[in-house]
Amino acid sequence: QLARTRDADQRDGIVLGYAFLMNDLEQWPAAAPLLKQSVARSNWPAFLEDAQELFSDHEDAAGELATLRRRATVARTDRQKISFQLQLAERAAADGQKESAGAIVNQLVASHPINYGVLSEAADFYWRLGKREQAMRLLANSAQRSKGRFRYVFARKLAARQIERGQLA
Repeated sequence: QLARTRDADQRDGIVLGYAFLMNDLEQWPAAAPLLKQSVARSNWPAFLEDAQELFSDHEDAAGELATLRRRATVARTDRQKISFQLQLAERAAADGQKESAGAIVNQLVASHPINYGVLSEAADFYWRLGKREQAMRLLANSAQRSKGRFRYVFARKLAARQIERGQLA
């Protein structure tokens, strides 16, 4: 299996080199499809990071999203997985896909129901999407289930949002 991994990494390295070469020669359209194919099967984080940067530089939204999805799938730590999923949600929201963005955040909350960072970011994200009631519910539920400092932080954030909405009671 180690030899297979090395072979795959080597193949990805060759594809990445080709993509950079074609980019330098201003022949990006010829390299993009091959890079997308490699992204779909790669488990190499450094390769995926470089590929995402190339797609971003060329404003290739489909390639960048596919790479972000792959990075979220192969992430080695929960922190990385969460980060990539939040980036996916932000990207979807920026592209006007609010429902898709909300679904990504819903999935994130469901898979990390006691993670302070996830809950806090999710509440802020829902608020930015205009899903005010969902943000308020998440903050209220989080405040109820939390203890100590986290309970205080969620309750304070909930109170601030209620004041912002004119719900002083």
